[in-house]
Amino acid sequence: MDVQLAEGTLCGPQLQQDVLETIRQLDGRLEADRGQVVRAEVAQVSKEAMSFGVGMLEGSWKERWLVSLSGTTATYEIRFQADGQGGTHFAVERETGRDEREG
Repeated sequence: MDVQLAEGTLCGPQLQQDVLETIRQLDGRLEADRGQVVRAEVAQVSKEAMSFGVGMLEGSWKERWLVSLSGTTATYEIRFQADGQGGTHFAVERETGRDEREG
């Protein structure tokens, strides 16, 4: 199943898939559906950030994603660090007190 790409993020398709996979692992939902980014927003971009098309060449940024995963919607903060060689490292943290059940 393909991941439906989100608007409002600086991430390209592969990075979005990698982050969603990490969210599934973080929440212990490996058997769950792949998930969907309902909304994404860039919360902060470093002064040294340099972009190229879709994605960042260098610098760091932070985004907030609202993710729907197997009937639950939760908000995650993702911190990204471009490595200057075409790769990006990231860390994901689920924001507490922001879960919603879909019904």
